[in-house]
Amino acid sequence: MSAAAIDFNCDLGERDDAAGIAVDLALLDLVSSANIACGGHAGDEQSMLRTVTAALERGVALGAHPGYADREGFGRVAREMPLQALEDSIVAQLEALQRVIDRCRGLLSHVKAHGALYHAAMRQHDIAERVAAGVARVSQGVTLVGRSGAPALDVWRMRGFRVAAEAFVDRRYEPDGSLRSRAEADALLASPQQAAAQAVRIARGLGVVTSSGAIVGVSADTICLHSDSPNAIETAREAVQGAGLEGRAAFQQSTAKDFPGEGYDMVTMFDCLHDLGDPVGAARHVHRTLAEDGTWMIVEPQAGNRVEDNLNPVGRLYYGASALVCTPTSLSQEVGLALGAQAGEEAIRSVVEEAGFSSFRRAAETPFNIVFEARR
Repeated sequence: MSAAAIDFNCDLGERDDAAGIAVDLALLDLVSSANIACGGHAGDEQSMLRTVTAALERGVALGAHPGYADREGFGRVAREMPLQALEDSIVAQLEALQRVIDRCRGLLSHVKAHGALYHAAMRQHDIAERVAAGVARVSQGVTLVGRSGAPALDVWRMRGFRVAAEAFVDRRYEPDGSLRSRAEADALLASPQQAAAQAVRIARGLGVVTSSGAIVGVSADTICLHSDSPNAIETAREAVQGAGLEGRAAFQQSTAKDFPGEGYDMVTMFDCLHDLGDPVGAARHVHRTLAEDGTWMIVEPQAGNRVEDNLNPVGRLYYGASALVCTPTSLSQEVGLALGAQAGEEAIRSVVEEAGFSSFRRAAETPFNIVFEARR
């Protein structure tokens, strides 16, 4: 049985001692997304800068990890606070991380709440709404990460956010699919072999073995490993080996026109082709690097070809984002084609065909995205 591709995220920047920093750096060599503490339960400007810099060097996606401002309890103790104060706290934490990311010329890709705030958002509609409201004040273009099957994911979708369903490598599950409380002695899978086996099961869609021994299904876009879990590095390495990816998985940072390698079966661009200054140049490079029967998967915002096709709630939201982010980003680069988030299928087709592709089709779509397939 082959392993499925899945994002591997880790909560980082939560310790400032030498041993903790060393663990973070080692984990960044193994994961694909970093959830960076941004001043609530942990973290400060120095730790954020260190973690962001190290993540960018390794091509790891940058995410914010806001939590209750409770350092004594490490953000893992439930708190009652006014909803507006909670929203403002989330905004302050995200803005602190965003300033560091901007200095490093990076991009904030996702937000995942921490600890007690995470679990409250998964259970309580009003908390989930406030998390979304706080994030929206900083960026509407990020992905919100939440527990697989939690109602919060639907709340966030309704607010126009992309979401990623999450499962946990190192946490024990209850028969109802919830996580075993950390108050229980066996809440964590302390054995690297156990945790790695759970990661592989999730990635392959085989579900998890619960505390009762029963198997419950868990559908996930991303799996999480906590950096403060026992043997976190060993667990990550075991998971990579168990998934059959040792020597075949690598995380690198490069531009769309010079990424290394050739003979790829698939190249994917997610919600970025329209942001490029020279999308045709990038498309030509993809064409050169694909195998003869390879596929280029292009995920773009949902858009029609005419302005009047996009005068709907989603289209208006994307026009706003495009005017503030996408178009200026493209114009700041070479060529500066400025397709914008509402480029539409005809404009994307034109780019693909100019780059030399012979086949282009709309493969799938949601209310928020279109998936195109291009072949040589």
